[in-house]
Amino acid sequence: MAEIVELTERERQRLETLRRASTTKKVLATVPLALFILFAILWAIPATRDLATGSDERNPVQIATFVLMTVAGVLGFRLAFRTWRLGHPWWLAGFFLVFGLGAFIVALDEIAWGQVLVDVAQGSSGVEATTGFGELSGLRERAEAFRVAFSVIGIFGALYLPRTVLRFAAPSRTLLPWFAVIGAASLVDLIGDFVDLGSRTLDFLQRASELTEMMIAVVAVLYLYERARDLWFRIP
Repeated sequence: MAEIVELTERERQRLETLRRASTTKKVLATVPLALFILFAILWAIPATRDLATGSDERNPVQIATFVLMTVAGVLGFRLAFRTWRLGHPWWLAGFFLVFGLGAFIVALDEIAWGQVLVDVAQGSSGVEATTGFGELSGLRERAEAFRVAFSVIGIFGALYLPRTVLRFAAPSRTLLPWFAVIGAASLVDLIGDFVDLGSRTLDFLQRASELTEMMIAVVAVLYLYERARDLWFRIP
């Protein structure tokens, strides 16, 4: 006869927490691919294409990227400050500081250095509609390569860094599906710069690159939140 083991209230709470964490990880693992499939469906149907692509710098995907990158910037700065205050290695605080600064720069680029927020029509003063940091520096032409590098570094960090002294900066394996989807989409986009994939495919890849940038913003927020949690910080 099997022995019935009664769990204490604390053990039941811990078990429930683990179950919720497992469910959250499974959901997060399916979101990036689901987002990309949804985008492809919306783009493929002429009646819903505008929902997927938008028409200017005010399209929902770019606005979401701006908001998420701004949040990531704030989290990065706060995490850098608390890391330094609690006596963690200086390089860790510096890393989070640079990460936060980079997120802010990308956020500003998404709204063309604030022109949308003040409702100034893009191009009204001889400035092109998408003028931003990427265009001014020529980085936009290399965006696909940067996104591929981002995904490769993320995958390497999640798989290897937890076993090293740099483990406090390592992304969790929960983010691996995000890195994989970002990397795959960006790699095909990069190949399209050298191989003729057809005008329709290239148009899709160009539009999908905005979704990829938003996914990078999601990863940035999730990564910094996880680092804050694992370093026993509480971000009010």
